[in-house]
Amino acid sequence: MAKITLGIGTSHSPMLSTPIDEFEGHASRDAKNPQIPDYAGRTERLREQLADQLTDDVVAAKNDACQAAIAKLGATIRERDIDLLLIVGDDQEEWFDKENIPALGVYWNDQVETRPPDVEHMHPTLRSAYWGYHGDGTNHTVRVHGDLGRHVIAELTKQHFDVYSFRQQPTDKPLGHAWTFVYHRILEHQFDLPVLPVYLNTYYPPNTPAPGRCFELGQGLRRAVESWDEDLNVCVVGSGGLSHFVVDEELDRGLLDAIAQGDREHIEQIDPDRLLSGSSEAKNWITAAGAAEHLDFKVIDYVPYYRSPAGSGVGMGFAVWE
Repeated sequence: MAKITLGIGTSHSPMLSTPIDEFEGHASRDAKNPQIPDYAGRTERLREQLADQLTDDVVAAKNDACQAAIAKLGATIRERDIDLLLIVGDDQEEWFDKENIPALGVYWNDQVETRPPDVEHMHPTLRSAYWGYHGDGTNHTVRVHGDLGRHVIAELTKQHFDVYSFRQQPTDKPLGHAWTFVYHRILEHQFDLPVLPVYLNTYYPPNTPAPGRCFELGQGLRRAVESWDEDLNVCVVGSGGLSHFVVDEELDRGLLDAIAQGDREHIEQIDPDRLLSGSSEAKNWITAAGAAEHLDFKVIDYVPYYRSPAGSGVGMGFAVWE
């Protein structure tokens, strides 16, 4: 039967693919970001406290740590006899818009195209990170295990999950960055491993799943995979997070500790108001944690990566279940 034999948790921020001498562009964008309330006030309050986090040497060391963790995740996948990547990610108006977005979906055609957008369509401060999501702009066709996808949808439905079933990639729409980051950065632009894309609406209220429900979804995914009679070694991936656009070290470390200790109560009691905007992508990790709860969890690195004196940045997380 199919088995989940490996799990990966990874941040996928553009900071991970941006030259460190261009980080000021992220800070300038943050200053205008409505998802960072009272940017000026935060800067005044936190500038002195965060000064040591923003020196050139510290930024370079944190960048090096993140790159080493990405390389470690890629090596871990390559060392295993993995047949399929089951990637849990959130869509940010790549395939769906805010007017029509499911809480949960599984794509189950036999292939998906990356369809990279023109770099000019990206914000100027993000263009140097284009390669981390889209490589050199070449379109790639990725195999999808459609038969397993259909089976997973049916099995999740039996378990009382309401799953959006879809097979048609929207015309001229790129595969979301939560998925392409794994191929371009973790797997170093290699596209030989098939994928089963699982979409979770973490980002856009009102139909965002609760943390506890995400863990249950992960458990349901594992049961669905294990009821498939083909021998497959499956790697489940939670893509995104952790806290951003304001770094919340307490939130991140609490979640990582809870996953390591199997503390369901902590996960279920996380205040949903702390899992908004980019921080909501922690729900992709929680789903992966449910799917891989039978495996041992190990944090490769956690890097609270600040990029402005207002405390904006990303809590970068990298972990494995094995």
